[in-house]
Amino acid sequence: MDKRKYQIFISSTYIDLIEVRKKVQETILSMYQFPIGMEMFSAGDDEQWEVIKETIDSSDYYVLIIGHRYGSETSEGISYTEKEYDYAKEKGVPILAFIRDRNVPLMANEREDEPEKIMKINNFIKKATSNKMCEFWNTKEDLALKVSVALNKQFNKKQRPGWIRADNVDFTEITNELMKLNQENRKLREENEDLKSKLITKKPVINLDINNGEELILDYPRKYNSVKHEFRLLSYEEVPQELREYVTEEDINNYNKSLPPMEERNGYIKEKIEYLRIKNSGKDIDIKVSNDGSIKANNIYIDIEFPKEIKVIETDKIDDLKEPEKLEMPVNPIKRAEKEYSKRYLPGMALAISNSLLDYSNLGIRSLKPISFPILNKNQNSWVEDNIITVKVNSLIHTRKILLDEKYRIIPLEIGSFDAKVSIICEEYEERFEYNIPILVEEINYQ
Repeated sequence: MDKRKYQIFISSTYIDLIEVRKKVQETILSMYQFPIGMEMFSAGDDEQWEVIKETIDSSDYYVLIIGHRYGSETSEGISYTEKEYDYAKEKGVPILAFIRDRNVPLMANEREDEPEKIMKINNFIKKATSNKMCEFWNTKEDLALKVSVALNKQFNKKQRPGWIRADNVDFTEITNELMKLNQENRKLREENEDLKSKLITKKPVINLDINNGEELILDYPRKYNSVKHEFRLLSYEEVPQELREYVTEEDINNYNKSLPPMEERNGYIKEKIEYLRIKNSGKDIDIKVSNDGSIKANNIYIDIEFPKEIKVIETDKIDDLKEPEKLEMPVNPIKRAEKEYSKRYLPGMALAISNSLLDYSNLGIRSLKPISFPILNKNQNSWVEDNIITVKVNSLIHTRKILLDEKYRIIPLEIGSFDAKVSIICEEYEERFEYNIPILVEEINYQ
């Protein structure tokens, strides 16, 4: 029978989960194991963070409990709970994550109401759910049961050093084993140093650079959404008093009945807004590829996969984009009344009002001039397919850089934080090198 006792670190926000933590601690104690957590520490003290790290280092398992609050943050802008999680993952401590069901009814003090913190906790949950040992819970009793079952599985599946009473240890056997291991370790170190002295590692190091490494922050103009306004149902209550002699309720009802089906209107609106965003917003990007290694790289392939919330297009194709074919719309009775009213009471303004009907050309266009750079190498090409930029470079000698001939623009379709996935491979690589490039889309309200 295994006589080891395990130290289990409990990590969570505190105020909103006091009773939950207490229940989990009681459960672990009932299993004759040792719970430990933030109750021992002052989270805002840098010296105490060193103590927390040492405690995680000496813990056998790490239990993460996520509620609906992100919690207080460090000077780096990350919560203490997420900082503990990242450290435990870095140190290879087995992590068991338990996330509260997102549909559970809560008190106001048990959930975040700041958009920034809501976004941060959602990103944290996304990170935690990538862990295979992750479950969702509703009540503290439900959580306690799931913690107990998960820990017992881990005790059997992935045993850790734990703690053993001294009277159960054969110190003679341990001393002999340590001496043997010490001799083997010394021999291996000597062999390793000998091999390192003989081995000269040569390989290419392929790096991708977008816009000279600047942060990819995109503006999301809200104004293009005004397209929706022209295709909505009308109500007689919105007709100005001075226009009611020209418009009846029957006119409004007939107009609403004559509108194209909602599915058709929504499809057109989506295409129109995307068309306007592609034509008038976004950021041009320049892509450089460099070889910072010690030998030439051959047959380099780089994929830059953008999320569905970001559209990528070749800049030279933007001018060729065709505007969605306009829907056949009935005459807007309110707009018609405005013309009649202006003819009668405001001579000279009728033409201006007429010209403004359904005219989106005044939605605003920002100049997006591509930056010109000298081309350093011609043995490359790139293309876009399924929102992925693929770059192919035949060969690239070490210490050299190339700038792609093709130019691209990325256009935001939604607001938020996203990642572009980069994958790099060449003949000299044994496996793909992959990483993410963060993209931030921020809303703007200029006219």
